[in-house]
Amino acid sequence: MELNYVTGNYKENEVAVVERQHLAAALAKEIPGAVFMNQSDNVANAGGYGDFVREIVQQVGKVDAYVGCVGTGGSMTGISHGLKVHNPNTTIIAVEPVGSIVFGKPGHPYYQSGTGTPDGDTVGLVFDYSTIDMGEQVSDAQAFETARYIAKKYGLLVGGSTGGVIYKALELIYQNQISGNIVIAVADGGEKYLNTVFNQEWLEERDLLDQTIWQQLDEWFFKTEVLKDAL
Repeated sequence: MELNYVTGNYKENEVAVVERQHLAAALAKEIPGAVFMNQSDNVANAGGYGDFVREIVQQVGKVDAYVGCVGTGGSMTGISHGLKVHNPNTTIIAVEPVGSIVFGKPGHPYYQSGTGTPDGDTVGLVFDYSTIDMGEQVSDAQAFETARYIAKKYGLLVGGSTGGVIYKALELIYQNQISGNIVIAVADGGEKYLNTVFNQEWLEERDLLDQTIWQQLDEWFFKTEVLKDAL
């Protein structure tokens, strides 16, 4: 087995997306039979979410709003296309990190991995903006503190980007911007972040701890429980 490393001088909160893509494309040309899938621009990316949409509709029925994180845009485009076939009035909210450039906000480094488009990269051609009703941003602290909150309170070990989606969904619910049957895809892959998102010292060194976020989440979840009991 041969390992090929992406070279460059990057800080820990900078992702070498462009360089990774360039290296993968170059290797695909050099290695016989190799293929560069080009996730950001490959229309098959979005097309791969049909089964997931069918599962959502089978389980939930009418979906009034879907909240998900956006990276290359494949999942959000595929899911939004599918959900709007079943209900054209479904509100689609795509969430990116603060510092990502998907929705035209200023770009700067961020720690949330696997989501957003970093400054210096271009938004994937697969992303269909016309299917998105709201583009939102979430900070690293909001995303990571929510992931930690969900782990402690509910025993679900979710990743940082999922924490960000949960935070933003709750915020929009209590701002009365979305209501009804609201769907969030919760990826329970938090074990990859035991040394970062779930490491108190790591967060403290990077000024990513914020107890007020836990207080806000307590308030939101308490209201949810009260509403549930009332029903």
